[in-house]
Amino acid sequence: MAQNNDWPKAIAAVSAKSEAYIAYGLRASGAGSIQSAIGVIGIFADIEKHRCAILGRMLGKIDVIAELERFDIPPLSQNPDPYLAVEIGVSLDNWIAEARTALAQSEAERINTWNLDCVGTLVPESAGIVSDAPDAQFVADGTALRIYGNIDSGFHARFLETLNANPDIRMIELGSGGGSVKDAIEAGREIRRRGLETRLFGNCYSACPLVYVGGSERTIWANVRHDFGFHRLATRDGAALPDDHPFYDLIASYLAEMGVDAETYIGWMQSAAPESMFSPQPGELCAPGIATFVQRICNADGTF
Repeated sequence: MAQNNDWPKAIAAVSAKSEAYIAYGLRASGAGSIQSAIGVIGIFADIEKHRCAILGRMLGKIDVIAELERFDIPPLSQNPDPYLAVEIGVSLDNWIAEARTALAQSEAERINTWNLDCVGTLVPESAGIVSDAPDAQFVADGTALRIYGNIDSGFHARFLETLNANPDIRMIELGSGGGSVKDAIEAGREIRRRGLETRLFGNCYSACPLVYVGGSERTIWANVRHDFGFHRLATRDGAALPDDHPFYDLIASYLAEMGVDAETYIGWMQSAAPESMFSPQPGELCAPGIATFVQRICNADGTF
């Protein structure tokens, strides 16, 4: 769904089309609500695709987003399937939400989101952009604190400062490519000490899951598929540490403290080389205690 650089105009046009398709679909299907027409999962249609298409256009990566912008819409004059019409309208609504989010971001935030959520998944690795501000940014909004970006060596200190300045924070939303294991563990312990919850907001790789498991409750919603990524510890020059390295024992002690099955977690780490990632399926995250709730899939007690 290619759009030019007049984003407010594009948003207005897409909004009108969304309203028309949803209205037609609900009327023709007799459904009383969007949820009854397409189900809960359908409400989140195409969010990741739209996010990366919009960011790619804003960041000048037009050459790699052609397929993401492809969006075939049957005209209403052809009386399309009403349930499909509702889903199209909802997808267009999601495009609007993603466009507004991207417009509100700084250039550095757009680049970091692009690199973390799009590169290597929906677009090639070669489409990555070097960020001038890759380290995690903290955005407090009411009772939630959104953290997005790399876990640098000063991450824990900045995290603590942000929490102290925002005492109403109850939820930590995470997306990160990883970084300092020491800072991640310290941040995770602080999260648990304060009884805060964690929620996956973006892909969470390398040291990021260590922060995530600090949550008193650890949630993954079904609206967007985000991945955890685990790999071996490495030296600064990229050499993999052996299985019996003491750092793994330190991580195991922390995981046990958090109520996480260290054998499973570290097994996942050691199954991938430092330059790659092992990403478990969502249904594998509850049993070892990494997540306490994955929507529509599992609870930590094995039910759902």
